[in-house]
Amino acid sequence: MEQPHRWPNDDRGIEATVLNFARERDWEAVSHPKNLSMALAAETGELMEHFPLDYSEQSKAIAAQSGKRENWEELADVVIYALDLPT
Repeated sequence: MEQPHRWPNDDRGIEATVLNFARERDWEAVSHPKNLSMALAAETGELMEHFPLDYSEQSKAIAAQSGKRENWEELADVVIYALDLPT
């Protein structure tokens, strides 16, 4: 089983971790601004699927039911693309 990743506590460390993550998967070849912005929009949409338009308390209940791990995975995708975009 893969060990959970430990994130650094500073902005530069997080950025370096995300960039290394992308390099390890050879994503740099497709890391162009248009591709990244489209992927960011798609991943944001996937995250939003977990939180349909509802009142605050209903949204919290839905989030709890959908599984925190799934929410974190979608959020991680959004963060990875967002941090890779300006580089």
